[in-house]
Amino acid sequence: ATVLAADVDAGGLEAVAAATGASTMVVDVADGDGANTAMVAEAMTALGGIDLVFLNAGILGRPIADQGSPYTIADLDPARYRAVAAVNIDGVVFGTVAAAASMNGGAIVATASAAGLVPWAPDPFYTATKHAVVGWVRAIAPALATQGITIDAICPGGVATPL
Repeated sequence: ATVLAADVDAGGLEAVAAATGASTMVVDVADGDGANTAMVAEAMTALGGIDLVFLNAGILGRPIADQGSPYTIADLDPARYRAVAAVNIDGVVFGTVAAAASMNGGAIVATASAAGLVPWAPDPFYTATKHAVVGWVRAIAPALATQGITIDAICPGGVATPL
C-alpha cells in the first residue's frame, strides 16, 4: 500500500516515514472540515487517489491517571467535552465527508471503542463520543454504499498506547 500518515505529532510522523516510506502530513483533525479537506487533498496529490481511509484519531475525556478514580460532577468541564468531541466524533464525520467526496469506491474504517457499545463510567465524554462514532457509521453506511464505499467501525477494548 502507498500510505499518507497524518497526525499532530511531527516527530512521530518522521519515525513512521523513516520506517515505512509513507508520505506524511501534520494535521489536527479537531480543526474541522478544513483540516480534513486538506488531508484528503494531500492524499489525492501524493497518492493519486484514495482506496482506504482509516480514521483513528482519539483522545480521552480526562487524564489517564484519573481514570481509576470515580467520575464526579466536578469532572464535567464543557471545554474538555468540546475538545474530546472535536477529535473523537467531528474528526470522523469531517474525515468521512472529505474522503467520500474524493473516493470512487473503497472503504473507510473508523476507530470507535468498546466504550462505543457499552458505557464506560470513568469517562462519560469519551463514551458519548465513541457511541456517536458507532451511530455515525451505522447511519451513513447506506448512503456511502450507493457510491461503492463501505464504512465500518472497530471497537477495541483497552489498548496499551501513549493515550
